[in-house]
Amino acid sequence: MIKKVLFSCSLILSLLLISPSTGASNSKIIDERHSQEELGEYGDTSKVTLASDRTNLLIKIKEDEFRYTRETYHDKDNFKSYQKDKYKRHNDKFLKRMKIEYDDIYISKYSSYIELSFNSTSTNKLNEAIQKLSSYDFVNKIYIQDDYRPAEKLGGGKSWAGVTPTLISDINQGHNLRIGLLEYGICNTSNANLANSRITCRDEFFVIETTTEHATLMASIIVGSDGIAPQALLYSVQMIGNPVGEIDWLIDNDVTVCNVSIGDGTGSYSSSSRYIDYAASTYGITFCCAVGNDGDENGYVSNMALAYNCIAVGAGTPNSITSYTSTLTPNGQIRPMVTGPSTVVVSNFDDLYHSGTSVATAVCTGVVALIQRYNTELRFNVARVRALLMANATELAYQSFESNDYYDGGGTGMINLQNCINNFNICYEISNSYALNSTGFAYNIIKVLNNGERWRATYSTLVYLDADDNPMLTNYWMEAIDTEERIILETNDFTINDSFEFTTGTATYYCQMSFQVEQSGYKMTSDPEKIYIAFRAAPVNGV
Repeated sequence: MIKKVLFSCSLILSLLLISPSTGASNSKIIDERHSQEELGEYGDTSKVTLASDRTNLLIKIKEDEFRYTRETYHDKDNFKSYQKDKYKRHNDKFLKRMKIEYDDIYISKYSSYIELSFNSTSTNKLNEAIQKLSSYDFVNKIYIQDDYRPAEKLGGGKSWAGVTPTLISDINQGHNLRIGLLEYGICNTSNANLANSRITCRDEFFVIETTTEHATLMASIIVGSDGIAPQALLYSVQMIGNPVGEIDWLIDNDVTVCNVSIGDGTGSYSSSSRYIDYAASTYGITFCCAVGNDGDENGYVSNMALAYNCIAVGAGTPNSITSYTSTLTPNGQIRPMVTGPSTVVVSNFDDLYHSGTSVATAVCTGVVALIQRYNTELRFNVARVRALLMANATELAYQSFESNDYYDGGGTGMINLQNCINNFNICYEISNSYALNSTGFAYNIIKVLNNGERWRATYSTLVYLDADDNPMLTNYWMEAIDTEERIILETNDFTINDSFEFTTGTATYYCQMSFQVEQSGYKMTSDPEKIYIAFRAAPVNGV
């Protein structure tokens, strides 16, 4: 079976002329093809370009069986094998029922997605496939996509992130951790920075991979000779179009954290965003996603950074967020969640200094890998990792504990590995076992505040997808009340639809605090929802 073979782009506009004649108004159909204005010529790194003249249909098949996650399955060591067997039976069964003609196909091993590809000469075949698929009751969603190559717009800061040579050594340099690198190309393992790195690049006969400087730079920051986690195992894979096959390959290789420094900021919670949410909630992969460098043009956050279950990263210094960091979201989500160093020094490239949200994200990915190495229980615990990272970030110079400035584009501050290690145990797991559509869940955690002590608190949970690929998000909010029922801390707005909240405050007297996490609205899942609450305290003049 062939997937995403690259062709000359001489006919890139031909796919834009394909306009399905049937089912255009069908709610199952989501057209994710790029407009002519969004496309650039091959080699134009400021715009999306096409890798081939094909059109792809990413099909979400209805699932009749109960959907387990790694967390809920009784035998975690054999969960992947169970899933592969389940989805092979499931997808093969419905593929036989489809009776669709296509030019190429990819069948996901770990989900109910099937991708059909159509050459530019197969317009009638494509339209007929859309018409048939939209009529099948076992097809929940049809994403129409072009075979695109994301834009290369995401362009020493390690100490800003609390990463020191001593700390790296103490954590054993990420030994045997498995890190994914999802890029628009694969890294060049011949680069001097990677001479001693343990890197596996996907090299399949059915994909023509391209080595790129951008992927090589990201690999150098994460696992290079002077990288954050130089002894970790890196798995480099090239993405073209949707990432289903690429993430399946990363799951095959037991990756626990993945760097995503590619841009496609169309302001859409797209099929790519959804698959990141699915892989994070089902297989426990932590995705660090760059928000993008379109802030100066008021551009949207990268689609993948709109995933509810990712860690969305902006770029900044200890003083401020960069103006180019993208912050615009279509539905009120807060992005970025944290800030990473905007500039790092990496040798063996044409330039010594490298900047951008991609650089910041690569540092974040390395930090997450070291946190997972510090405690292996975090290797498949996305929500807890994110709670720790957000609560233990260092405020940027302009941010105030009292004003909750994470709404203004800086996230909760600069990621800080040392803080995460120091406060590792100040992170609590609670579980909402209420029934589907129930209300009223609340949980209290008792803390003692000293006069003048400043606290940061973050809750983090996961979002799951329903049968129609829609996110099932239960809203929570936080407040802290003293023994006289005075509110000390509370989240700014419990109506925001996201999977985390952050709040800060300063105690003006010694008190016992009841920290309350409360459900807002209906519970959207039938399974127990785990919520992680991380804290960090600092003196008045601390960070």
